[in-house]
Amino acid sequence: MEEEDLILLAQEQARLFKPILESIKIAALQQYKRTNKYVRVNVDLSKAHADEPLGLEGNNVTYLWVVIEQADSDFTYKLDKIENSPLIGAVGASFSQHEFHEIYVTNEALTGLAVFVVGWRE
Repeated sequence: MEEEDLILLAQEQARLFKPILESIKIAALQQYKRTNKYVRVNVDLSKAHADEPLGLEGNNVTYLWVVIEQADSDFTYKLDKIENSPLIGAVGASFSQHEFHEIYVTNEALTGLAVFVVGWRE
């Protein structure tokens, strides 16, 4: 076969296989499609907390991000382990790209709420 004939044959085969490859690719992507989920957790800042867990660990979920939606008073929080360094709680503060199972909150008894939005993928 001439080189031009081989090129034409390869192009024809590629044209014929393209729909098959696209359907395989779509099926593979659908298999791994994951849905984002989140939960809001309120903490009463009028009560003092000392490394108090939010109660997330019992949900058997690996959390991937947290955003602080409301912070009426000063507090700190730790991701996953009490031994970790505290992070300052402030509206809009976020932490992502980090797997964790629990959040621990510490504050003096002041006023208001802290609202955490905690997310994961299913």
